[in-house]
Amino acid sequence: MIDTAVNFLNETTKDALWHELKKLKLAKKDVTAITKILVDPKRSPDEALVHIMNALVSRAAKGTRHRAQEDESFLSHIQPAVRALVAYENHCASRMENGHVTSRMCEHVVTEALALTDASVKESQARGRRHDTVHLYDPAALMAHFAEAYVAIEGEGRAVRASRELQATARHMLDWATYADIEIMMQSDAHTLADVALGAARLVAESLRQARGHGGTIRALSKRVADIMDMKEFTERAKQFAEAALCECNDPALMAPDVTDVPKNLTELLTPLAPCLRFRSPFAPDDVSVPSPFTL
Repeated sequence: MIDTAVNFLNETTKDALWHELKKLKLAKKDVTAITKILVDPKRSPDEALVHIMNALVSRAAKGTRHRAQEDESFLSHIQPAVRALVAYENHCASRMENGHVTSRMCEHVVTEALALTDASVKESQARGRRHDTVHLYDPAALMAHFAEAYVAIEGEGRAVRASRELQATARHMLDWATYADIEIMMQSDAHTLADVALGAARLVAESLRQARGHGGTIRALSKRVADIMDMKEFTERAKQFAEAALCECNDPALMAPDVTDVPKNLTELLTPLAPCLRFRSPFAPDDVSVPSPFTL
């Protein structure tokens, strides 16, 4: 079951990356080279971004003045491609010696599942409970749940007229919220989780004053889960989800639905959602996490 989920997420994020790279008009050989870099655990993801930039510069240098002017369009597409690169980095599959596949996200889920099971065992032993009260966390079931939520973002998004960009933001936030606290992913069924992720993306869009045209309003999303929670509780869940994702990632600019037009005061605008961001000051290097190699 794990192999199925890992392979599905690998293909889904690879297709999304290919879609964005096609906008940059990269040759197929370049796309192949980029995916090989990201799949190889011995190579740095930095190389993928360097390869993209080198290919774009090389193409522009060979073109005519008219072609070079056309190639300026890559500036408006590079950030969506960067976000797609990060997604593929999280989910690209590599084959292990035992024949099964794994990914960065898969390894995280397995590690967290084992840690939660171990904590449950120790808690049971400390309280003198019977062994059958121990909660076993199944990594395969968790990966399947994650993959189902990843897919559900598109369906739930269409139902509330959420833009493709808002859906991409929701998936990006789902990745980082899961890295921050896997129990966030376990709080609800896949479709509700997708709605919460879309709600978090909408809150980011509103904070950055990018909400217009992206749909997926909090009111519309809360109606999708009205039988489980009211609008107030849904909004609170979306805020918690957004905070977890924003605090975990090193590149909050990639959380913007319109990553091609990120406000210069992004940190200030997002701080009410994620207070942790106020500590990321360029004048206090010790408070700043190591930046993502994909941050431009």
